[in-house]
Amino acid sequence: MIRNSLILVVILAPLTGCATPSQTNAAPHLMEQCDRSKDGKITEKEALRCKATLAEFRVTDVNRDGFVTLAELTEALAAGRLRLD
Repeated sequence: MIRNSLILVVILAPLTGCATPSQTNAAPHLMEQCDRSKDGKITEKEALRCKATLAEFRVTDVNRDGFVTLAELTEALAAGRLRLD
């Protein structure tokens, strides 16, 4: 039963705005790839260089400090506010 539920979640996730496990697990990889200065946060300029849109950056920068942290990136992916397509 658990296996069937997991399959259902993976199939329905794109339709409901929920992130799949692979999207949530992608946060550390995205941080490593986009954080060019290696200071543990992604600036707007770094995000744009990483092919993110300004809207994606703003929806991920929850506290509006001008930086996206690993925690914000992980939360945005888990909540479905940021999608990897």
